[in-house]
Amino acid sequence: MKPLRFAKRCCLLTSMLPLFLLAPAQAQPTITTQPQNQTNIAGTNARFTVGATGAEPLSYQWRSHSGPNSFTNIPFGTEATLVLTNVQTTIRRFAVVVTDAGGLSVTSSPLASLTVLVPPSITNQNRRARSRRWGTR
Repeated sequence: MKPLRFAKRCCLLTSMLPLFLLAPAQAQPTITTQPQNQTNIAGTNARFTVGATGAEPLSYQWRSHSGPNSFTNIPFGTEATLVLTNVQTTIRRFAVVVTDAGGLSVTSSPLASLTVLVPPSITNQNRRARSRRWGTR
């Protein structure tokens, strides 16, 4: 009978423990790879990518920042990779919020920038200057 009493005491003691000691701790998601700055030629596609771990499923929301406290959620930016098509010059910078199944979230830092290079173009060709250079008219 003594082992039976010990088992009852054990069970009674266990049932008195606070729930937070019995439940596994839930950690905030972690960004393992931050989005990197991108340099693209105007009219091409830019690609920002984030790596993250946490309680699955993870969700993503990319943001476009125009100032220190001003951002816009990008409607189509809901994956780990953000693709911007036909990029043009911009001052905006980009970040992503990663949220786990429990609603905990983390934001990438620092903001990633997009530098867009515009190739030179000839807008007006001086025919006279060209003919003198080559020695013909």
